[in-house]
Amino acid sequence: MLTGSYAHSLDAKGRLVLPARFRASLGLDLFVTKGLHGCLWVFGQDDWQQLVAKLTSGSMVNPEVLALQRFFLGFAADCHPDDVGRVSIPELLRQYAGIQRDVITIGAGNRLEIWALERWETYNGGLTDDEIQRLGQKLQL
Repeated sequence: MLTGSYAHSLDAKGRLVLPARFRASLGLDLFVTKGLHGCLWVFGQDDWQQLVAKLTSGSMVNPEVLALQRFFLGFAADCHPDDVGRVSIPELLRQYAGIQRDVITIGAGNRLEIWALERWETYNGGLTDDEIQRLGQKLQL
């Protein structure tokens, strides 16, 4: 289970050092793709395979299935941490997420989210206690 958050900076080659705690949970075979709200999602191999199975189980001619496949699978990249735990984030994914240098990594259960720091602050700043309470009640937490 991925939890917690860490602030980082990408190096000049677009690489991000993943915290050891996240690397231990995710493993060595990572998959990075577009996430919702302008962030990137990072999955370990098992969770990625589960997502792919769900995305490919629908009809190939269903427009909703196609939209999800194109969004999540069309820009996915497999990444492998180097000896010091750095992963290279492809340029197209960095552009999508607005990532230039400063990022925050957020543990989100079965996945890691990578946010441009400014985008995260804007998104997270818009979540009020009342909104979190409303969502929690809706989901019966």
